[in-house]
Amino acid sequence: MRIAVLGTGRIGRMLVRELARSSIASEVLAVDGSAAAVAEAVALATGDTAQASHQTPEETGRGPRLRSVTVDLGSYETLVELLRGVDVAIAALP
Repeated sequence: MRIAVLGTGRIGRMLVRELARSSIASEVLAVDGSAAAVAEAVALATGDTAQASHQTPEETGRGPRLRSVTVDLGSYETLVELLRGVDVAIAALP
């Protein structure tokens, strides 16, 4: 199952971390308009809190594939394209 987490603030980061550690997802997309917020979510999910890493849990043998995506979440067309092929989208936006 492909899961997208829209928004990687305080709540979104925790969702990404928990989903990346679970066996229910084959892929987790951490999506935000801020590259720094997405990097922080990936770092938390991979356990690399000292420095944001682009190494995915799949590459380390832990959990589903983790992808970070930086997009304008206010753009309807962008969201439609991004969510095409995603099974579940979780909105963690303000």
